[in-house]
Amino acid sequence: MDLSVVVASFNSVEPLEELLTSLTSELERVSASSEVIVVDNGSTDGTSSMVSAKFPKVKLITNPVNEYFVGGVNRGYAESSGAFALVTGADVQVVQGSISRLLSFMNSSSKAAAASCRIVTPSNGRLQLTGGAFLTLTSDLFEWTRLGLLFPGIKRQLCSLRYMDGWDRSDTREVDVIVADFMIFRRAAVEAVGGFFDNRFSMYFAEDELCWRLKKWGWKIYHLGDIFVYHRGRFAFDKMDQGFLSELSLKDRLVYHRLVLGFVSSLLFRIALRIDGLLTRALGIRRTQ
Repeated sequence: MDLSVVVASFNSVEPLEELLTSLTSELERVSASSEVIVVDNGSTDGTSSMVSAKFPKVKLITNPVNEYFVGGVNRGYAESSGAFALVTGADVQVVQGSISRLLSFMNSSSKAAAASCRIVTPSNGRLQLTGGAFLTLTSDLFEWTRLGLLFPGIKRQLCSLRYMDGWDRSDTREVDVIVADFMIFRRAAVEAVGGFFDNRFSMYFAEDELCWRLKKWGWKIYHLGDIFVYHRGRFAFDKMDQGFLSELSLKDRLVYHRLVLGFVSSLLFRIALRIDGLLTRALGIRRTQ
């Protein structure tokens, strides 16, 4: 098997059907052998029934509960066998030629462990900020705590560096991190660095940690500027409680600090969070993130 496409979906039956339709059409043009695996993460909107009825060739895994992005993708990846694994969000629409060109790049670049491409919002053509630098302790302090409120100029500068927002994404270049909305991995590279996403994450930063492991061991991560796909964005997220998502984000940030940035960073970030919380209660400031 050359390519495994893994999709974890939660209550996204409409965009998932569009994705699978575009995937089926695109994979028919790809000369490589392929499989599509959909993990239904405890959906209540008829996702499993739709996949079974309309896409019988798709391998469907039905979870009784929502295992979130990381748990769902890991379950699908464990059932896959392709030399390359393409992880895509359920609300992505594949453009003709995108997958074949991704595969062509990966096959021609032996040190490439992972790659993504330009990701465009279909409703307005807006370019999403994919491909960037690793999160650091300093940037996270200004993004997550009220230091960003006190020093908004510094926060903008740090965010600009991390998300590379002055870059139009039209060229191909090596980056630190690519986002999980649409990303292809070389299985041999992933297995060489200890496996796929770390299950200590739930929804955020798992791709950052995997990219960090890959780069640590000499593999390369690429953004490909001559390929694009469409991505609605936040289709399933907007159906979930935003306070709960914020708690998951914080939990995953703490895991990232511990695994990637180390003990000292993790300790300093926790101390900053404690001070931030005390100031919030004392001054009655509301979080804006």
